[in-house]
Amino acid sequence: MTENRPTQPTTDRGNARLIAILLAIGLPLAVLLSVEPGLDRWATGLFYDSERGFVASYTEPWITLRKLLKVAGVGLALVLLASVAHRVLRRSYLWVLDWRAIAYIIAVIALGPGLIVNGVLKEHWGRARPSHTVDFGGAKTYSPPLVIADQCDGNCSFVSGDAAWGFAFVTFGFLGRTRRQRLVGFAGGLAFGTTMGLLRIAQGGHYLSDIFYSGLITVGLAWLLYDLLIRRGWLDRWAAPKGDSERTGPRPAA
Repeated sequence: MTENRPTQPTTDRGNARLIAILLAIGLPLAVLLSVEPGLDRWATGLFYDSERGFVASYTEPWITLRKLLKVAGVGLALVLLASVAHRVLRRSYLWVLDWRAIAYIIAVIALGPGLIVNGVLKEHWGRARPSHTVDFGGAKTYSPPLVIADQCDGNCSFVSGDAAWGFAFVTFGFLGRTRRQRLVGFAGGLAFGTTMGLLRIAQGGHYLSDIFYSGLITVGLAWLLYDLLIRRGWLDRWAAPKGDSERTGPRPAA
């Protein structure tokens, strides 16, 4: 049976345009969030009640919604395993999930939400969560997003781990064969990360800037690793499973 290996897109113009659009929107917003701390407090204040606190943090359906959204991570793992099983049993992969795609997705998740976000930033940046600051009923001091602080000892506010996990789904956009698949992948990943982020803001767990920089880091890493591992063929240079060493189509020009 002919192996159903995904081909590379014939051009990277679509991905490049998307990155250009995101940068055009993201860079001004990054500057704004850095120089105007009132924007962080204003966004969080929309979900805060002086008498009841952050209602979404202890009421339904918000608690269950967060749990359901996190289940998507288990679903992604099952999809990856299903593609590997299909390769073993039927000699073909599912959708675009060949060994390169699987390695790429795992690399993005491990380095982005795993190492950079949860392993480094959240443990060492020291930014207190909104619900722990004096602005919203706590005792800690608000810290600007890009300033290392001493208001938290671990599992801190900067940046959002939940949102980073959601934004990691943009990997499917980079891997899409067609324009439609890429649009669905990018839109789905951005929507998922944004939804997770808004929920965490509503629960007093994060500021708007935590969500924004979480997306910037994760999407930026997804783009970088796609360029290196897939488009430039680093994975093929390192090792290819037996029977997967041949490509189906030319590698796109740089």
